[in-house]
Amino acid sequence: MDKLTAESAAIRYMESRCKDLESQVIQMQEQIKVKDMKEKQDDKKKELTTESLGKMDQRNEKLNDEIGRLRGLLSAEEKTSEKLKEDNGRLESQVKGLENELKTERSSSGKKSDEKLGMLEKTNRELQKQIEDLNARLGKKQGELDNKIKEVKQLEKFRLNQTDSQQKLKAGYTKLKKQLNEIKQQQTELKSSVSVDLRSFSDTFMLPLRKHVGQIAGNMATMLDSFKQIQVERRRLHNLVLELKGNIRVFARIRPISENELHDEPKKAGTKTVTYSEETKVAIFNDYDSRKKWFEFDKVFWPSSTQVEVFEEAEPLATSVLDGFNVCIFAYGQTGSGKTFTMRGPREDPGLYSRVMAALFKLREEKRTTNKIRISVVITEIYNEQLRDLLSDAGGSASNNRASINAAKDAGKLDIKLQPDGSVVIPGVEELEVRSVGEVVQAMNKADKNRATASTDMNEHSSRSHQIVTLRTENESMETGNIYYGKIHLIDLAGSENVGKSGATGTTLKEAQNINKSLSALGDVIQALQNNKNGHIPYRNSKLTMMLKDSLGGDSKMLMIVQCSPAQCNVTETLSTLTFASRARQVELGKAKRNVKNTD
Repeated sequence: MDKLTAESAAIRYMESRCKDLESQVIQMQEQIKVKDMKEKQDDKKKELTTESLGKMDQRNEKLNDEIGRLRGLLSAEEKTSEKLKEDNGRLESQVKGLENELKTERSSSGKKSDEKLGMLEKTNRELQKQIEDLNARLGKKQGELDNKIKEVKQLEKFRLNQTDSQQKLKAGYTKLKKQLNEIKQQQTELKSSVSVDLRSFSDTFMLPLRKHVGQIAGNMATMLDSFKQIQVERRRLHNLVLELKGNIRVFARIRPISENELHDEPKKAGTKTVTYSEETKVAIFNDYDSRKKWFEFDKVFWPSSTQVEVFEEAEPLATSVLDGFNVCIFAYGQTGSGKTFTMRGPREDPGLYSRVMAALFKLREEKRTTNKIRISVVITEIYNEQLRDLLSDAGGSASNNRASINAAKDAGKLDIKLQPDGSVVIPGVEELEVRSVGEVVQAMNKADKNRATASTDMNEHSSRSHQIVTLRTENESMETGNIYYGKIHLIDLAGSENVGKSGATGTTLKEAQNINKSLSALGDVIQALQNNKNGHIPYRNSKLTMMLKDSLGGDSKMLMIVQCSPAQCNVTETLSTLTFASRARQVELGKAKRNVKNTD
């Protein structure tokens, strides 16, 4: 019985091992397929395939060892079966001997041996049953053994097939490796050939081409420098002619278009409200009548232009105030066109006010060893045809309470007086001597709090007055003793308004009417200067033209920066503004004269 138990355990173990072997063989087949696909990709996969083949060899050896061990177990089982058969034969012989003894006892013993006979029969039956059980188990084991032998043979056949596949895989790998080496060699030869061809191409074509391109670039740079010099000289000569003639210089600046204005642009493809040519010409297209009109000025600033670029063009004119000239620079245009931005500008990108002052203080510092320069500032506004001092403490905040304007007007009414020599003075105005740009900025901040502004449909922060920043300079030469008296007006004019568009009513409507009246008076003065500069000029028609009399006359320099909207919805106002600026550009004031006091 113990032998049969051990045999069953051995057979179960063999079954388990066979299943494991089958699973391992399946895994190896899958691995072989995967390795077969990956080995064709690159050298790294080639190394992995080599390693996999080595592992397959090791597994094959283990498989052979396992099959040999199983064969040993089968041989031992076969010997055990033979031994069981011998034991069965021996038991059968014993049973026959017992049967013979039983027959002999029955014949010789009679009744006395009945009990012994019964015992022998019982023993015989038990032995017979054991023999039958043993034969049944032996038959079952023999069937299982036959199945295991069949599985081992199948496993042996699979191992042989696997070995054949492995040999084919090795042969394919060797062939692939050879082809890879050949491809590498061809690649090396091709690189060498291409390198030679490239060097030859570079020597025969690229080097001369680079040299020629370099020469062209040098010629272009030389031509560009010459062109820039020609442009500078042309501008210098142009400014010289204007200075000799005394023409009003006119710059045009177009602000960027806003998003809510884009939908009003002309519908015709490729057509824009504003187009540019060179640095001096601008065209306005009227979508209503499909007509384009060109204008030419001394300088045209595109929407992408910077505050620095505007200042650089105006700087020579502005700084001539230290040479004893009267200078006037003002921004003109409809409301919302960018006048205050150009003149004042935000803190992070200041306009002409701050930049002109900084330039004057810089020149004063540079000349401090040869000249004594004194600079003072006066800031006023013309609101509803009344002149107000924005630096006076009696002013109040005009933007918050218009009643304060009237109170200030009544408390300290300013007036404009003409001197016998034609100069303009404002008795009672507060004039601050300033020693730095910071002091000027403080004065400007104070003036801004007192300036009149309001919100309209066209401009959220519309200026309701003309703001005039006046810098007076006194430049004494320590070498000659001569004193040069200069004055520069920096003016942010209130915008002309179409009251139908701006939605002005009540007080705001009255402000708009006065603004338009004073701007109209300015236009009348410029028109009169153009047509009859020696006849009557209507300076007294408004406070604005009265205050600028000595700057619009023949002894001064004048720069108009005309601000325009690029939107089609404002095209009528834009055309009107540019037409006015074109007329102003034709005015000849005559050569400007210095205001100098000779101490000799």
